[in-house]
Amino acid sequence: RCYHQRRNGYLLGMANPIEKAFKAARTSEKKLAGVSVTLRRDAYVSDMFVATVADTQFEEYQADNTVISNRSRDYIIDVEDYLVNGVCVTPVPGDVINEMINGKSCRFEVLALAGEQPYSFMDRSRMVFRVHTKEVINDYVAGS
Repeated sequence: RCYHQRRNGYLLGMANPIEKAFKAARTSEKKLAGVSVTLRRDAYVSDMFVATVADTQFEEYQADNTVISNRSRDYIIDVEDYLVNGVCVTPVPGDVINEMINGKSCRFEVLALAGEQPYSFMDRSRMVFRVHTKEVINDYVAGS
């Protein structure tokens, strides 16, 4: 597991009431709406862990001034679960999240949305990632 020792001089793990409430809500969300996934980066494949799913609508502006509206499948993942070779890492484009959906193994590639980072944090304590992905179908990233 990955635990940040200190940030801005404050020892993490000493949760305030808001952080405790967020953690309790996150635990319930994972129990009620969690999906089992694995993370692949290069040749490494993680053990299965629980994430939740959301989506983000975003717009991309083209050179001809047209706007393309698109949607990403986002995985909400605890920072301590985003591990590569036992080391906590941040999501990077090209990481692949695998999920079984209706008995079919589905691959979702991490990618940056319209020039943004491929992830954001869900909480002030930066303990939960929101990872932006697109489904990979026959080695083609859908919607790109």
